[in-house]
Amino acid sequence: MTTTTYYATGNDINGCNTTKSFTVNIRPKPNVKINLLHYSGCPGSRDTCNLAADGAVYYEWSSDPHLPEVDMNFNSNKLTALLSDTTTFYLYGRDLYGCENEDQLTMEPIARKTIDFSIEPAWVEAGNPTVSFKGIEPENATWLWTPYYGAQEKEGRWLNYRYDIDKMEDSARVQVTAIDTVGCTYTGSCYVYFWKNFWAPTGFTPNNDEKNETFHFYGGKYITDFEFYIYDRMGKVVFRGSNFDAEWDGTCDGEPCPWGVYGWVATYSSEVKGAKFKGEKKGTISLVR
Repeated sequence: MTTTTYYATGNDINGCNTTKSFTVNIRPKPNVKINLLHYSGCPGSRDTCNLAADGAVYYEWSSDPHLPEVDMNFNSNKLTALLSDTTTFYLYGRDLYGCENEDQLTMEPIARKTIDFSIEPAWVEAGNPTVSFKGIEPENATWLWTPYYGAQEKEGRWLNYRYDIDKMEDSARVQVTAIDTVGCTYTGSCYVYFWKNFWAPTGFTPNNDEKNETFHFYGGKYITDFEFYIYDRMGKVVFRGSNFDAEWDGTCDGEPCPWGVYGWVATYSSEVKGAKFKGEKKGTISLVR
């Protein structure tokens, strides 16, 4: 099993002798080895494992569990496999002299990362419409932000974005993408909410033509408490609404009110993602028949 020197001594009839030696060299086993070239895993896909065989001239691959990629590269010196579970690779190698050896390598699935980011504040109003976007994990990544559907994508791990609230609905879905150093893509989303004031028309026509028949308020999605009064030029209250959906049909005590300009005053409370607002608004409305 190891290199050995053998000796032979011969004696003739005269008692003379001669010794000769011969060394039998035993070749070492080839240093058959599996080298890991690359191993990566991205969310939503199997791990990619790139292996290379070294130390021999002839190879045979096998694996547990069995993988079809092994059959396709059975005698190759390189192997790319897609892993879903813990997998052991086996490599048989033989050198130019017919000497043999084996190696094995066990690969476990890579723990998947999750995207983590912050968007603050979660609500904004007209006086302060700037939101801060911050990427947290994965740490070494290219971060891309789409502030709302149809908006131009912004790049940066930390950045501030100013919303044009007048052109927005009551909320915007922020789409977030992070691409790490090995090319894995992570996605997430979050909503930014906009506190918008309510508003009222400046005129209405209660003339039974089924168009613009009543006066009522618009917007106010986050209104929790609402009350309003409508009064004539003499200060007399002609209508009282106790909620945001109340409508005035242009009458007072069952009788049609005359043409003219009427005043209104509304008090309200609202809440947006934990932020509370209270206030009062005033305005005028023209009644035209």
